[in-house]
Amino acid sequence: MEQYQIENNKLLASFIERHYYNDPNKGIELFIRAKCPSNCVYCYFKKHGHELYPEDKQTDEQILNNLGIFLDYYIKKQFTKDISLFSGEFIIDGLFGKIMQIFYDKFANQYYKPRAIIISDDGDFIAYSEKIQEVEDWMARLDSIGIKLHFSLSVDGKYMDINRSRGQRDDTYYKTLIDFCDKHFFAFHPMVSAFNIDKWIDNYNWWKSVLDDFQFSRLMLLEVRDDNWTNDKIQEYLKFLNYIIEDNFKNRYHGNRELMAQRITNQLYYTTASYDPLTIPCFLDEDGRDYFGMCCTIKTNLCVRLGDLAIVPCHRTAYPQFVNGHFEVINGKIKGIVCENYEILSAIGSWNRNSAPRCNSCKIKQWCSGGCLGSNFESTHELFIPPKTVCNFMQAKYKFLIMKYEDMGLMPYIKNHLSEFQYKYIEDYMNVLSKEILIYGRVLSDRINDAQNQGKSISQFVNLG
Repeated sequence: MEQYQIENNKLLASFIERHYYNDPNKGIELFIRAKCPSNCVYCYFKKHGHELYPEDKQTDEQILNNLGIFLDYYIKKQFTKDISLFSGEFIIDGLFGKIMQIFYDKFANQYYKPRAIIISDDGDFIAYSEKIQEVEDWMARLDSIGIKLHFSLSVDGKYMDINRSRGQRDDTYYKTLIDFCDKHFFAFHPMVSAFNIDKWIDNYNWWKSVLDDFQFSRLMLLEVRDDNWTNDKIQEYLKFLNYIIEDNFKNRYHGNRELMAQRITNQLYYTTASYDPLTIPCFLDEDGRDYFGMCCTIKTNLCVRLGDLAIVPCHRTAYPQFVNGHFEVINGKIKGIVCENYEILSAIGSWNRNSAPRCNSCKIKQWCSGGCLGSNFESTHELFIPPKTVCNFMQAKYKFLIMKYEDMGLMPYIKNHLSEFQYKYIEDYMNVLSKEILIYGRVLSDRINDAQNQGKSISQFVNLG
């Protein structure tokens, strides 16, 4: 058994070295803690935080001590990788400043340091002027030693405050938030969840009214891929999707099909956001092989849970059975890695659409980003099997996009911006749907619009299962 453990330790260490340490494009995510006072209705911390992160490992003392130990290791390994910090709220209660002080002390006189520290935050600190000042002071201090401190604001918008336990944020709060982000070139990534999805058109229009054109172009609308997408919720999402397509086509591109096609195929420099719900990506090559794999940071960041220095696939999959291993600390220094579950990390790294359950035979697998592994596990008790509701949601989305763009006369323009095999995927899928067009007598999007205008359900049009 002892020899078996030694060999597994070497195997995990080798895998991490080859797939993370030696790849300059991969970063490090430090999972600070899984406690948050916000209790957003769709948040997994609310239900599963105590499972993802042992509560007795989330003390400030443990987190700060282990951060110092890990940064010493970072310097010893001569890294220059960017570091992401993921956590429940940690700015208002004072932990943020203590963490930044350790970063500053460790890297002030070091050549080996990150170019950037990236924090995803819900923006609660904006309600406190002294906290804004503290954040800006640390931005300046870190910048003085060659490290940029960046924020991505997970703020859903005024009409979505009902999804958060703290209640309505007033106009003064939002003005301060937008001014702060505009000043520092930070962007927003609202979460589009099934909860109150019927209010998202109003929310979208609110964002348009408070952001200038450039700020609005950087708004990253991220769908929450969880088990709450009932047929009625999908119907409301498609209504929202239809609205933003029409709004962009008419008001941003003024009916110019060429510009709209460039947007859809990612040829137009529309946004610095890394995700645009209007695009049709392609994750398969011309031979049908999946060249992309997972579509989230699980494949690009080594995730370390600071409270116990556990190596986990990501902050969404940090359940005990999926912990890959721990950094071994002797006399305050990391001396090695103790393996616990190498196999799951290898399985995630080799995941692809052609072999994954439910994905392998799916008609939209070439475009679909797939399910969230953590959400999969919470719904189906299987890491690699998404809930049927998420499959229905993604299938309905791409079915609608293809039919909508065909109806708008965009396909000849889209074709000009795709390779032959990429457009062939769209063409083949349109052939599959052609029988439905004949049965309906008109294209699907027309019938969806008619149903919406009459106040009728469109769930009949989106169920591909």
